[in-house]
Formats: sequence, C-alpha cells, structure tokens
Amino acid sequence: FEEHVDEIKNLLYANYRKDILRTANRGFAEFYKTKLLADSDVL
Repeated sequence: FEEHVDEIKNLLYANYRKDILRTANRGFAEFYKTKLLADSDVL
C-alpha cells in the first residue's frame, strides 16, 4: 500500500480537482470585498 500512496493521491486530486477548487473559492469574492472595505476604513 505504501508504494501506491502518491499514485492514489494524484488520481483522487485529478478526479476531484474541480470540486475542490469550486468549494475553496466559494464566498471568496464577498469576503474579499468586505475585507477591502474594512481595511480602507469605509465601514
């Protein structure tokens, strides 16, 4: 099993990359807008 760990990781990432990235980016635009406004002392 140990010799196949990297291969398994690569296959899983290749198959689920789009889902992972979609989930990671969800809500980022709203978060970033809020952060920019807070940092500029507008709020």
